[in-house]
Amino acid sequence: MVRNTWIFAPEPSMRIVADVASWLARHAPRFNALSVSGYHFQEVGADAVLKLALTLANARAYVDALKVHGMHPDEACSRMSFFFGVGSDFYTEIAKLRAARLLWAEMAAACGAESVKARALRMHCQTSGWSLTAQEPENNIVRVTAQAMAAVFGGTQSLHTNAYDEALALPSAAAARLARSTQLILQYETGLRDTADPWAGSYMMESLTSDLAARVRIELAELEKRGGVLEAIESGWIKRRVQAAAAATQADVDAARQVVVGVNRFVADDRTGGHQAREVDAKLGQDGHDRGAAVVASALEDAGFDVALAPLFQQPTTIADHADAGRVDVIGISSPSGSHLELVGGLLEVLASRGLSSKIVLRGIVPDAHVPALTRMGVAAIFGPGTPLDEIVRSLCACVEATRDACRARVP
Repeated sequence: MVRNTWIFAPEPSMRIVADVASWLARHAPRFNALSVSGYHFQEVGADAVLKLALTLANARAYVDALKVHGMHPDEACSRMSFFFGVGSDFYTEIAKLRAARLLWAEMAAACGAESVKARALRMHCQTSGWSLTAQEPENNIVRVTAQAMAAVFGGTQSLHTNAYDEALALPSAAAARLARSTQLILQYETGLRDTADPWAGSYMMESLTSDLAARVRIELAELEKRGGVLEAIESGWIKRRVQAAAAATQADVDAARQVVVGVNRFVADDRTGGHQAREVDAKLGQDGHDRGAAVVASALEDAGFDVALAPLFQQPTTIADHADAGRVDVIGISSPSGSHLELVGGLLEVLASRGLSSKIVLRGIVPDAHVPALTRMGVAAIFGPGTPLDEIVRSLCACVEATRDACRARVP
């Protein structure tokens, strides 16, 4: 729904899932095939309410499909597990996980489940990758620890803690070990796991949980009015809702209404006219994450750029075709997949062979060691995770002006 990595359309995909889960129920009854993920909704910017509603709506669609295959609701529901992301809004994240249990018990009962096992929600949680910052990455150690505590307080059965340097590159061995040790310290030194649901009875937590659950019920009712989750996917309603939420979140960060220490507040001291500018925003290779591209495109349009979003999974030649046809000033490449050296190098070669002067800027997780090579290749600017949108806009404006000045200088 948000990663853009699907192969088949929603209904055929659901049919395949139901076929596989039904076969496994008969032939491998101790293997539970379905883990319903809400992590990706959070990572692209959905708030707690929208994330829970979309995750639970997906789960209900899976149960309905399994019932059509003849599976009893008790068995269908008991085979479900859930995967949630946990962010930095500490109390809200705890309430979100508590509300998820309450709502799943209601939903399973509405689907016809009667057993306690079927109505119990089993979950795995992972700390938020989106919250990690490339600026002052050591701050991420604290973020991950607080998020892990929220997951435990919310009742997770298993937990993944991110490494603090993941906004820069693949985790180093030392960072991965520290991420594991974070869990071990919380588990063995703090007593955090000694009490189930320690927030039970707190007026603040109970009211927050109840409020979240009530708002999720409203979202679920809206999804039903739109024909269910499959129809909402087909119509594009879900994608629009998630993108709007992502843009709102990024706007709050850029305006420092949502504080990110070391990025928009408490920053370290060492942080350093004419025709409408045209930019094509593209994803090279097989990476399908497009949240960042959509948010940046929206900001550039607000700044007066004419922005074209190229389809996902492009090759250098097709991006060059877009640049040539649109006479673009800047090509924005979003590449968190680690293949930027080969793919961007290939694109620069194609542009040079066609005599195109469009500048390339790169966004994503780019190791510091790769920056000199990319600059020598001809990449005009590189923006790492957490770069404020206004900084990107200013840099691209300067890039466009420099390109046009150079073109004017060549004209006799």
